[in-house]
Amino acid sequence: MNPWQGPGIRKVRHPHPETVRVLSFVQVGDAFWSSLLEDADVISEGATSPEGSSLVYRGSTSIMVRSDTMALVTHGSKGRAMIIDPHLRLRAMRIARREAQARAPGMLGPLQMDLFVHAEARALRIDIDVDAVVEHRASRMGREA
Repeated sequence: MNPWQGPGIRKVRHPHPETVRVLSFVQVGDAFWSSLLEDADVISEGATSPEGSSLVYRGSTSIMVRSDTMALVTHGSKGRAMIIDPHLRLRAMRIARREAQARAPGMLGPLQMDLFVHAEARALRIDIDVDAVVEHRASRMGREA
């Protein structure tokens, strides 16, 4: 066998006519995340810098959710499934966008975000990195930038 060609084509001797997969789904209501994120600690930082002919905002937001309920959420396979819940991620991204917009000198264009969820003993930490171009067409105050 030539190492560059691989093993070649072979016939399957005993194909399996069926495959069985057992899945379990975890459904978390949006109201659950809403109530937890309402009391969360939010820390943000960010600044703009010129890049070429545009002004770019770069910042980060950390959201710390502390609750007795989090002890149940952060452990076990159901906990791992809950921290990838799209409701949680969407709410966290909306918080990060509001925080970034409050710090930017003008309206932000489309955002690029990196979101990381860390489960700790009795807390959930969500870190969001934000990059966006500051639009020059209009500032937040309604004046031309």
